[in-house]
Amino acid sequence: MKLISKALLLCSIVCSVLCMTACTKNNAQDEPQPVCPAPPGIAGIWELDAFLPFLDSTRQWHGVMDEDKIFYTFREDGTFSMERPAFNFREEGTYKFEYVAAGDSSYQTGHKLVLSSPDVVTEFKIESLSADTFRLDWWFLWCATGYSSSRYKRLITSSAN
Repeated sequence: MKLISKALLLCSIVCSVLCMTACTKNNAQDEPQPVCPAPPGIAGIWELDAFLPFLDSTRQWHGVMDEDKIFYTFREDGTFSMERPAFNFREEGTYKFEYVAAGDSSYQTGHKLVLSSPDVVTEFKIESLSADTFRLDWWFLWCATGYSSSRYKRLITSSAN
C-alpha cells in the first residue's frame, strides 16, 4: 500500500508541476519587448504611451492613435528632439533635469524636466512609474502637446540612463 501511495503522490506532483508550467507560460506576443541599446550619444528615446487631455473631466487615460504619436530623443550632450510624425512636426532644443524643493506647495516639489527651444520653454513635473515608463505633468498651465499628463515608454536607452 505504501508503494501505491508514493506512486500516486509522485504522479500528482508531476501533474501539478506540468499544469502550473502550462498555465503560466506566456505567449511570445505577451512578453515585453526588449529595450534596444542606444546609438552613441543618445541618452534615450521615449514614445508617448497614454495621455490625459486638457480639460477632460473624466480623468481617464487615453490610448495613443497614430495621429497622437510623439517621440522624444534625449542626447547625452543635453539636447533633445520631439517628433510628431502625423503632423510632420519636429522641435529641437536643450533639456535640463533638476530637483526642485518649493516650500509649502507639494505639487511644485519634485523632479522637473525643462525643455527649451527657440520658440518656447516647457516645464514638466516628471515621475518615474517603472524602469521603462515615466509620467510628465504640466509644471504650470501650458504644454506644447496639449495634454495635462502624458505617460512615455522607453524605446531605446543608453547605459547612462
